[in-house]
Amino acid sequence: MPFIQLFIRLIITVSLISLLHFLVYDRLIMPASLPEPFSFISSILLFGSGLAFTAGIVWSSNKIGKMATKVQLVSFSWLGIFMLFVGLVLALDVIQIFLGLVLNETLFDKINGLIFRRWFLLGSILLLGGYSGYAIYHGLTQRIVRRVEVTLEKLPSAFNDYTIVQLSDLHIGPLRDNTWLSEIVAQTNALKPDLIAITGDLFEGTASKLLIEGETIAKLRAKDGVFFVTGNHEYYIDPYGWLERLPKLGMKVLENEHVQIKRGNSSFTLAGVNDPAGTMLRNNKGSDLEEALQNHDPLDEIILLAHQPAIIKKAVKHDVGLILSGHTHGGQVWPFHYFVYLQQPLLKGLHQRERTQIYISEGTGFWGPPMRAGTTAEITFITLKASMKSHE
Repeated sequence: MPFIQLFIRLIITVSLISLLHFLVYDRLIMPASLPEPFSFISSILLFGSGLAFTAGIVWSSNKIGKMATKVQLVSFSWLGIFMLFVGLVLALDVIQIFLGLVLNETLFDKINGLIFRRWFLLGSILLLGGYSGYAIYHGLTQRIVRRVEVTLEKLPSAFNDYTIVQLSDLHIGPLRDNTWLSEIVAQTNALKPDLIAITGDLFEGTASKLLIEGETIAKLRAKDGVFFVTGNHEYYIDPYGWLERLPKLGMKVLENEHVQIKRGNSSFTLAGVNDPAGTMLRNNKGSDLEEALQNHDPLDEIILLAHQPAIIKKAVKHDVGLILSGHTHGGQVWPFHYFVYLQQPLLKGLHQRERTQIYISEGTGFWGPPMRAGTTAEITFITLKASMKSHE
């Protein structure tokens, strides 16, 4: 059965990739009527790259090592570049429809003529090629420690200046080697946080294959511990294996539950919910905030770990003080962040709805194309401040 499912997914993926490559060829290359041998070469490069991408992903998806990393980096880089061209083609179609409606036929034909098409093709390659190069460089090399202060109305004064490091969306696997992960761990530990919160999408591979990476992530240290909630990707690859192994790596997995963090007689509630994708597993109801907060101390401030920002609607009703989320990657590559709004109400940064505040990380790693533009990978260093009411 797993083989049949894998085969069906492969057929669907190949069909979709082929269709999108034909769309780019039909809308961008063919109308330019390039002379030979440029027409033949461009066709071979386009469709050959599509086949190479598919073959590379299939070959490297279940492998670990430097060669698999290089193949995935090249394959997913091509995917990112290609999707920019797909976006350009779709935008061009919209513009053409608009111009066809507002311009007279003669002027439209001149704008849409052969010379324009050839210059447009050349300009697109230069522009998107340069943009992609910048995005890949930025995605692979840039990371910041983003410092955020959050004042919470119900936080006891004993927790004033309490620090949390949030890591999110690392997507540890073939695209990122253990050297990169070791840098993340060292940088996090150097901040000496009171608590570390990992808000999902941690691994992209099975627990049995990412043994070294697991040992590295186990080196994270914080005074009150390392806490983890699942993201949607946790349920795509080896969910049972990781949910069993993560506690052995020193993490407290919050599966629709809460713990109480104490300083003397003062405390706050740290709650965590499963990602909604958890419903893919048998006997897992996904995200359940009501269960997570069951029997919590009503006097406590609540800090909630939830992978997806959409939880904010329910969190407001439960008087949650602060939510730490990820999932969106901040959009990762402009202009694709606009599509994130189709699923999530907020994209990145600190926001407030009534009393509830939410911080959405842009992600510590990346997924898919190793590209970032308009966003930056981050390790988030959050300092909690008790409001003046808490000092009274």
